[in-house]
Parts: sequence; C-alpha cells; structure tokens
Amino acid sequence: MTEAVLSLDDVRDLGSGSDDPRLLALLRDGQWGGRILLIQRIVHAVDAVPGSAEPLRPLTEVWDELVAIHDAHPDVVRSVLLYPQVGRWIGALLRRLNAVPPVSVPPLWIEAGHLHCILAAVAVKAGLSLTIRVPVRERTVVLPGVGFVEVSSDSAQYAHMVVADDGTRVEADGAVVRIPRTSTDEASGWHPLTTLGETGMRVYLDSQDPFRAIVPAGYSRPALPAKEDIDHWQDLLGGAWTVLTRADPAQAAGIAHTISAVVPWFEREESGYTSATSEESFGSIMLSRPVDPQLLAADLVHEYHHTKLSGLLTLLDLLSEDRGAVFYTAWRNEPRPIHGVLHGVFAFFGVTGFWRRQANTARGQFEFAYWRRQTWDVLDKLRVRPELTPVGRVFVDAMGDSMGPWLDEAVPEAVETLARDAILEHRAAWRLAHVRPPDDFVWSLADAWIRGHEQPTFVESGYRIQSRDVVRSRYAALVRSFLADATVSSSGLRTNVNEAHVRSVDDRDVVGIGLIARHLGHHSAARALLHYPDVVQAASDLIQARTGQAPPMTEFVRWISPPARPDLLPIYVTESDPAIP
Repeated sequence: MTEAVLSLDDVRDLGSGSDDPRLLALLRDGQWGGRILLIQRIVHAVDAVPGSAEPLRPLTEVWDELVAIHDAHPDVVRSVLLYPQVGRWIGALLRRLNAVPPVSVPPLWIEAGHLHCILAAVAVKAGLSLTIRVPVRERTVVLPGVGFVEVSSDSAQYAHMVVADDGTRVEADGAVVRIPRTSTDEASGWHPLTTLGETGMRVYLDSQDPFRAIVPAGYSRPALPAKEDIDHWQDLLGGAWTVLTRADPAQAAGIAHTISAVVPWFEREESGYTSATSEESFGSIMLSRPVDPQLLAADLVHEYHHTKLSGLLTLLDLLSEDRGAVFYTAWRNEPRPIHGVLHGVFAFFGVTGFWRRQANTARGQFEFAYWRRQTWDVLDKLRVRPELTPVGRVFVDAMGDSMGPWLDEAVPEAVETLARDAILEHRAAWRLAHVRPPDDFVWSLADAWIRGHEQPTFVESGYRIQSRDVVRSRYAALVRSFLADATVSSSGLRTNVNEAHVRSVDDRDVVGIGLIARHLGHHSAARALLHYPDVVQAASDLIQARTGQAPPMTEFVRWISPPARPDLLPIYVTESDPAIP
C-alpha cells in the first residue's frame, strides 16, 4: 500500500457519494506511486531472467530513459503510464512472472517488451526523437493511449521504430508504415484511438489496446470499430451526457474527470452483464453496445462508483482478512465474497441514486424502488461485518447514512408492488439455485408424503450453500420489457406484467408458481414456494425418484405448510462453514 493521503472526513465524503474534484484528483494521483513501484518490480524481475530482453533493449535501459524524459515532460509520461490499460499489462505480466508452472508462450520478451511500446508512445506524444525496437504481436504494434500499427509481415516479431520531427517510421521485414506528425490523423497501416464526445465528456473508444479486456489470458488482439458502431456510441454517449448533466451536474463532471476509456464488450450475450471494471485499469470501463441513453447513463454511474472505490482501495484498506463469508446479492447470481459485496453495494448505491433522480417516469420509479431495497438490505448486513477495518466502517456507515432516508420516499403503489414482487422472485430463485435443505429433513418429508402421514415438524436450521443450478429469475426482466417504452404509465402495468408472467411459467417452475399463488391470494402455498423453494423442489424430486411420479404441486405445498416468515426473504450470509441458521 502507498501512504494514505485521505483523512477520515475524506473517506466519509467518498462513502456518502461525494464528487468533490479534490477527492477525485487524489484518487487518480494515488495510482501513480503504486504503478511506478510495480513497473520497477517488473523491470528487476525480467532483467534477472537470462535472455529475457533479446532481441530488444534491456528493460532497465528503457525504464531509465522514461525516468529521464519524465524530468522534462512529466505530464506526457504520466498520461501514458497512467493510461488505464497499462495497469492491466502490469497485472498480467506480474501474474505471468509468479505463475507455477512458468508460462512460456508468448516469449517473455514480447510481453515485457510492452514497456518499449510505452516509451515509444511517450516519444510520439512529446514529439521527441527516438530509435527503438518494439515487439510485434499478431501483426500489430500498439502504442498505449495513442493507436496501433498494422504490420504486413506474418513472420515479423519486432519492428524498428524511428520517431522524428516529421513523424514516425515503423519498419518490419522491409515494410514501412508512417505515423503522421499529428498522431491522431489516420494513415495507411496506422490507426489512432477513436475519441468519443465533443464537450463535457471525452473518452477513448478503446478496441485496440491488447490489455483492454478483463480476460484470463490478459491479451486481446487489437480491433477496429466499424463506422456505424462509432456513430452509435457517439450518439448515445451524447444522449447519456445530457441525462447526467440534467440530473446531477456535479456527478456528471466527476464521471468526465474519472473515466477516460470505454472498451466495447462484444460478449454481452454470453456474459449476462452490461458493464465491468477492473481494479487494475483505473479510468477504463467495459460496456456492451448501449441500448438507450438513459441506460448508458446508469451504466456510467455504476462503473464510476466501482472506479472510485478501486482508487480508494489503492490507498487504504477497508477490509481485513477474508473470513470466507459469502453473500446473496441482487446484482450477481452466484454467492459473492465480501470484497465483491463491498464493490457491488457501493456501485448500486450510486445506481439507486441515479434512478432516484429519474423517478419522473415509471421506469425510474421501478428501478429506484427495486435497487434501494436490494442494495439497502445487503448494505445492512455489510455494515456489521467484522471484516471491515475502522476506515472501512466509516466508509460503509456513510453510505448507510446517505441511503437510509431514501427508504421512506414514496413511489406509486403499483410500481412499489412490482418491485417487491421482483425482489421476492429473485431471492427465491437464488435460494432454489444455491441453498440445500438438510438431507434427513427432505427424506422425512418424502417418506411422510408417500406413507400418507402428516407433515413432520418443519426444520428451519442446517441449510447450506451448495450451488447446483443457475438462477432462473425472469420477473424483473418482464417488468423492464414493459417499461422500455418511456411513455408507459403505472396504470394497468401490473396486470400486463402478471399476465405475461403467467404465460411464461410451466408446471415445474417452483418459484414462478409461487409468485402466481401470491398474486391469487393463496398465501400458504406462496409461502412454501417462495420462502422454501429448495425444500419443495428437493422433496418433490425425491418423491418422484422413489415413486416414479411427482406429487401434485398445489396439494403438496399446502401439506408442507412451513412457518410464517417476513414477507421478504432475508439476505443470506454464510461463513467459511456454509451453514445457514
């Protein structure tokens, strides 16, 4: 850790959602010291490996030249070394150096030689003279934060680069590409980074940097966005900026100050997520192709909060040792460790605040009602966790102090009911996927049903986290599909959603049937299906396995008759021994 430069009052302000430019500058500047130390560690580790530099210059020489340039051009050197994806390169290379067994592909000099590309990028941006060899990977030479060169040779492993007053010459296997003196200009074989935005917020649309993506391998081949994609991003970013500035000008300015690169995320359909941030690449966010300006604005707020917290965690420890606890959260379908929970709570604290400022539409009202309850309930569990350091407790309590009053703010009753139903359904679906009732209790239920006996005493302890399925939750998505029309009102909305929900449920959908039962006023059946779907499913499966026939769902859930519980299922938190009390 670097020495903290933040006071407790600063931490409290950040936890409450402050967009103070002074605090944001401290978070960004806090990346510098740690990044320099890590690069120095890489330089020493790589140069200690025999033959690691061939056919390039030793990293020590390159690093010494960067240090010397920093004395005369500090802003240029800082802008390149603090370019977000440089942090991802550092992380990927450190993981490689620490890997057991050692990684041999690609050769170490190619991956470590990215430092040579960093030096070349500095020279191009500062207008300095430089002659250097740089690595070629998959026929490309990348200058971080500047652009990339396409090399025509399939066999070239490195290129000769000469930076001069009149431009830059890159030669590989006899083929030459020239980078214009104004490096933002296109040229044959040269592709500068695409810039989005005109006023207020300007970001790179970075599909080029090889370390831009959050992928296990670390490396992704540079790619060029299609013109129609650039136009789409440009239009929607402009619309999102309008949404942000109208709702909260201070937050909009904070986002513009903090986010410098957007990485297109083409794998959205497979991943299920629309945005992501890495703690290693402060200022860069991954986003899938935006659908509309308001949702893009919400994603920017979300990832902005992740970025702020990542910056804070570079400077201060908010958590002590990990005790192995895992949590239910509404934003991820798998049980989450406490570090991820802290990040998620802060991000959705920001998202909740965004939708609170958009509550003049049914969509804004629903998202506000949904996320304030889901976020608050997890926050309420987080704030009492022993893993929080004293500083972490200040940060989390500040979130709670800011968010608490939002729980009492009114939204239309029909929308509030939809949000509550969506919360119930997701928590029940999560429980069905991840919670396992005690085996002897399930056996006793099945045995009693088969023998025609009364239901045995209902067991409420000894349940465990043991994931065996994906979370099959669809109700919130149904609501959102109706709310995508900005002109929709809350009048009749619940009826339309519930009718669509009924059509989507089959006779083995325990949670879906439970929600229908709730809507029909069948409270005992709804309680069994929504509060204990894991019990219903496990016992029903065992009965079918023993008799060849599943029990009739309606009759079976009336027979189970579990004890009454609060309407909303509690937030699950389990320790390293994952038993649920």
